Amino acid sequence: PQFLTLTIDRVAQQYFVLYEGSPGGLLDSKDYWVTSDGVPQSIEGNWAGDLPDPEWVYFADGAADRSLFMAHHGPDTTKDVYWNGEGQMTVFGFGRTTNLGDPGFIDVPRRISVGLVESRKFETVEATINAAYELNP
Repeated sequence: PQFLTLTIDRVAQQYFVLYEGSPGGLLDSKDYWVTSDGVPQSIEGNWAGDLPDPEWVYFADGAADRSLFMAHHGPDTTKDVYWNGEGQMTVFGFGRTTNLGDPGFIDVPRRISVGLVESRKFETVEATINAAYELNP
């Protein structure tokens, strides 16, 4: 399979789902990330807000034909955040803000899919994410 799906059934307190890593193993200016509306984002900047529906992103190494995606099943109005971790890694969180005191997720169940795609083309990554949504509504 190209992805896994995490289902969160119980929580004791507010939570978020976080990815920290480097596309291709090393963060550089060729790397980028893309939101579900097809808009590429700079890997060097920071971003915070509620992602457009459907809520998913992928991170790509500009020198390799491979991407890592994260997909949140179901719409919400909770903020999400991306920042460049000191030029060493990407940091992205569903339900996370730059201020840890802000509300995150509290409701359940919640599903998050994560996967690898042997492409960085939007249409190919989008098709893999849509398959994850279909198998895990």
